[in-house]
Amino acid sequence: NMVLVLIALIFLLINPFIIQHLYIEAATVYRVSKDSPIYNLLPIHSTIQYIDGCNVNTSNDWYQCLRLIRDRHPEQSSGYCLTQTKIQLLSNHIGIKSILI
Repeated sequence: NMVLVLIALIFLLINPFIIQHLYIEAATVYRVSKDSPIYNLLPIHSTIQYIDGCNVNTSNDWYQCLRLIRDRHPEQSSGYCLTQTKIQLLSNHIGIKSILI
C-alpha cells in the first residue's frame, strides 16, 4: 500500500507539469465597460491574439504591445492608442463602424 501511495503522490506532484501543455495562456476579454464604443462589438471571452502585428499571449504581452504602439512616431501609428475622450468623440460623430474599418 505504501508503494501505491508513493506512486500516487509522485503523480500528483508532477501532474501540473504534464498537463500544462494542454492549456493555452492567452489574453482574454473579461469585461468591457458599458460606456465603451466597442461594448457591442467585442464579446466577453474573446481571445486577443494580435494588436497591430504584435503577438499577444499574456496580459503582460498586451501591455507591452500597447507601449510599443504608443511609442511609435505618430505618422506610423495605426490609431489604437487614443484617449477615451477621443474615441467617444469619434464614435459619436462618425459611428463606431467607420472607426474600425
